[in-house]
This record gives sequence, structure tokens and C-alpha cells, in this order.
Amino acid sequence: MIEHCFGLFDGSVCAGVCSFGDGSGNINNNSLGEYKMNELNRLIVSEGLPKNTSSWFVARCLEMLPSPRVLISYADSDFGHVGYIYQATNWIYTGESEGRRIYMKDGKEYHRKSVYDMLGKHDLADAERAGFVYHKGKPKHRYFMFLGNRREKREMASLLPYPVLPYPKGETTRYEASQEITTQGMLL
Repeated sequence: MIEHCFGLFDGSVCAGVCSFGDGSGNINNNSLGEYKMNELNRLIVSEGLPKNTSSWFVARCLEMLPSPRVLISYADSDFGHVGYIYQATNWIYTGESEGRRIYMKDGKEYHRKSVYDMLGKHDLADAERAGFVYHKGKPKHRYFMFLGNRREKREMASLLPYPVLPYPKGETTRYEASQEITTQGMLL
């Protein structure tokens, strides 16, 4: 569920979206101690904008979120991402997550939530009986951000269940964005 969503506008044209909400994982039931946790679940910025627009936009979004709050986000190595936007905005790197479950059926990939919606449970044996083939995807790079005053940030850091590690480096790949899409006009 999305709790906070921000738009980046170039005049009247929406040039980017950043949303925060419930995490896709189950780390501490979306909390860290007493602190509410959200995941930065979507970030997209149009091509052709000035350099560093993405990190500038994320930084502005962080300023507008209520605090205290713990944020988590992932850079998907399946798509060649390292997390340079998180590094540029001073998130804390805590290593890689476990590889996500990937379910395949008839040559099509399904997210575990879609399989749950179809079967009513996450049981691997039931998924296999229904014709799904399971394999583990690449791990994702995991980043945390703490919003709050100094005392709150120190306390959140002390509750972090992972070690703080140096930022990963490497080549990053951009999403294929050349596909022509139809956009919705202004709603009144």
C-alpha cells in the first residue's frame, strides 16, 4: 500500500514519481523497534532531465516525509542496479538481501504476490502442483535511511539488524525507456 507519493513536475508535465509505502519484504513487520518503516517502492524520472535530477528529487521527498521513520529500499541487481541514487543521498548500505523467489509458468514470470493471489498461499509445494517452477533470483542491494532528530537516528541505528557496509561499486544499467507509451490526460 502506498502511503506517500510525490511528483516531479516540469511545468505542467509530470517528469517523475517517487512513492513510499509498505515494504514488500517482511522485515520486522514494517517497523524497527517503535519506529514506523516504509519502503521507497518506486522511483522514476523522465529521460533528458539535468544530471543528478533523480538524487535531488529523492532528497526533496525525504524532507517532506513525516518523522521519525525508517526507510528501506533495494537496488535490483537483476536489472544491473547498484544503488547510486541511494549512495548520493547518504543512505546506509547493509549488504544484499536474499534472492527473491521467482515463479515461472508457461514461460511467464510471476511475482510471489501474484502466485499468492492465485493460490491463496505462499506454499512452494502448492505452487509446484499448480504448474509453477521456482528459482531464486539475484540478491538485491539493501539500503536504509533514518528520518528524525539525532537521538532518534542513533536509536534507529542501534536497532538495525544488519552490519553497515561500504557502498558497492560497479557498472549500472538504465531501464529500457524508449518504448512509446500512452499517458492519461489531466483529471479535473
